Amino acid sequence: MFQLKPEDTRVILIGASVFEDEELPSLPAIKDNNVKLRTLLHEVVGIGKDNIHILEDRDYANQITAEISKTAAKGLDIIYYAGHGLPHLKQLYLATKKTEHADPESSGALLANSLLRIVINKSKAKRIIFILDCCFSGFARENVDTKGKDIFLITATSSVETAKSEAPENYNYTAFTFELLEILEHGIDGVGGILTLDNIFSHLKKQLENKKLLIPRITSYGQPDELRICKNKAYKTAPIFSIKPFSIKDVPQHALIIGNADYAHAKLNNPTKDATDMANSLQMMGFNVDLALDLNQVKMGKAIRDFVTNLSQKPGLGLFYFAGHGYQVDGENYLLPIDNDKIADKHDLQAYAINVNLQIIERMEHNHLNLIILDACRNNPFRGVMRGHNRGLAYVNPPLGSAIAFATAPGKTAADTSKGGRNGLFTKHLLTGLKYAEQHNQRLDDMFMSVNKNVFNESNGEQISWCVHNLREPVHFGKIQVELKQQIVEVKPDRFPKPVRFETSTGEEFSFEVVTVDKTGKIITREQHVAIQIIENVNNINLAMVYIPAGEFMMGSDEYKREQPIHQVTINQPFYLSKYPITQAQWTAIMGNNPSNFKGEKRPVESVSWNDAVKFCEKLSNLTKQTYRLPSEAEWEYACRAGTTTPFYFGETITTDLANYDGNSTYGSGPKGKYRGETTEVGIFPPNAFGLYDMHGNVYEWCADNWHDNYENAPTDSSVWKNTNKNRVLRGGSWYYFPVNTRAAFRNWYGNPNYDTGFRVVCV
Repeated sequence: MFQLKPEDTRVILIGASVFEDEELPSLPAIKDNNVKLRTLLHEVVGIGKDNIHILEDRDYANQITAEISKTAAKGLDIIYYAGHGLPHLKQLYLATKKTEHADPESSGALLANSLLRIVINKSKAKRIIFILDCCFSGFARENVDTKGKDIFLITATSSVETAKSEAPENYNYTAFTFELLEILEHGIDGVGGILTLDNIFSHLKKQLENKKLLIPRITSYGQPDELRICKNKAYKTAPIFSIKPFSIKDVPQHALIIGNADYAHAKLNNPTKDATDMANSLQMMGFNVDLALDLNQVKMGKAIRDFVTNLSQKPGLGLFYFAGHGYQVDGENYLLPIDNDKIADKHDLQAYAINVNLQIIERMEHNHLNLIILDACRNNPFRGVMRGHNRGLAYVNPPLGSAIAFATAPGKTAADTSKGGRNGLFTKHLLTGLKYAEQHNQRLDDMFMSVNKNVFNESNGEQISWCVHNLREPVHFGKIQVELKQQIVEVKPDRFPKPVRFETSTGEEFSFEVVTVDKTGKIITREQHVAIQIIENVNNINLAMVYIPAGEFMMGSDEYKREQPIHQVTINQPFYLSKYPITQAQWTAIMGNNPSNFKGEKRPVESVSWNDAVKFCEKLSNLTKQTYRLPSEAEWEYACRAGTTTPFYFGETITTDLANYDGNSTYGSGPKGKYRGETTEVGIFPPNAFGLYDMHGNVYEWCADNWHDNYENAPTDSSVWKNTNKNRVLRGGSWYYFPVNTRAAFRNWYGNPNYDTGFRVVCV
């Protein structure tokens, strides 16, 4: 994330509106472009007028490049050109006053790619935005040497497209720049309080395409991060709450939970457990939770950006929790990704860690209510020179509507373990405090006082956690009686409904992306889908169950005799199927052991027999008072296909980017890929249209049916097909087998468990 600082920004507005060559018509709108842009960049973005330079109607290219070299910026350069773009010998030339249409190369035109290289070479700025509002501007799109800078190239058109000389509303601006001016002056509805380069361009592109004027493009070079430009004038700053006090149950509740333990240097014991337990606790309270464990710098930055985007789309309560290493330098707090071996001094820290104030607090502040919890003051997170600097985190002044909680006092370190050993000291008492606060309608500030007291007592005064806030009104966790428009209403907590009988699809919606591939394995479509799930919490471990509607499908295939004959099956009743194969964490919570060969809480449990899987279902049913069982073979294939008729729910073939199998072999015209040689964590590959993950590969999955050699006389409904055969059906293929074994129709059987046998469960 990069915040534009007006004092460190330079803008060059290049305009070419009059030409001596009669074949190049004059462009009077260009002058108005530059005047209006300068005004808005000053008034809206805040850039000083002395930092905005207008270069209009220069005779030759060298006059422009010479003037560009006179000034410099250390933060951001914005270079804008509007005029005639002339394609010549597969290059783009930017017209000047003396340019000849027939021979731009020899008549003083400015070669677009030369302009890019000159600015990149001479600019002191780390980030540069080039904007070309001219015909054929797509010719400027080429690979460039960025010199380590982050480059954004925005072109009004493609390489074969002309640009409109005037906006359709008869304003004296070009069509492209007119839309840009509209965004700066009026903002964008439905976007948060800050406009970034990404959402500015996305809206501009949408407007131009809807009006069938242009198809602009943006190309990024280097490693550009989100670039914040200015405040969004369309953002409604009125509070979304109109009552005092209020409950967090009144509003959407979003949480991002990050736990980093597997550091390249100074590994920690409990952060992933802390984060997992926090996620489970908040989900039980009704939060929409994203849990992320052991993130490197790139993944951590993306998780935060996605979280802030969700907040801007559905404002409410935003909760950010981090457990792991944290550090302060010059009064700024940083959270460390697991690739902390890159960090040797404070400059590395600024480059490779997450700045709490800039990347989290400031980006959340336009949400109405924010809670930021940092269990991030462990000891010695670096090698060498960083040791001996200030330890722990620095004091932070929270923005209006925010509360910030720290595991320990400024400059101090926090214990990574507590009595009992599973959680860090602070998070252990925070988990207890959250549960009590919801049950007893406790205020947020009172809850943290209780947590602080318990941390102090258990540590014998060695650790003093603390919380600072700047809240608009008292915040309660549970049900409260509130006055709204002179009426008394009871605020009811929004809990996940229990899966009772399932005549209708009760539960919460979740969204996901479904991909389709062509016969070579190339992704050709990406579609957003929505499904319904219910979260069952057992022994502090969540089990997500996805609603599968009733329906019909053709079961089997012509590839193997064991998959024949193809026959129609009717699924008369909807059911719920576990979103992922049962994980090792879920198995351990129910069974108290872990038989898996490839260890990992989020990996599927494997090396389990059919009888083991049945016992798991029995214990789970007893604990939840619901009926859990293995799916029938028909239910499994119906759920896997999710309405598709192709060999895989992705399409005609499969790749190791989409599933975990032996990529040394191929299916159809698909490519070879990786052979990972082990299981992978569940949920990392794209789901099917029902929202089910890992139905192809990773582990074989037990079904309830006894083995039959083919489908002769098979049931035509979803019932379990039984006989005296002691072998049981396995579906879905595994990490160990070829792609043909991962097809939706493929059938297999084992008599004994193996290190690639797992299962998922049905609830009815």
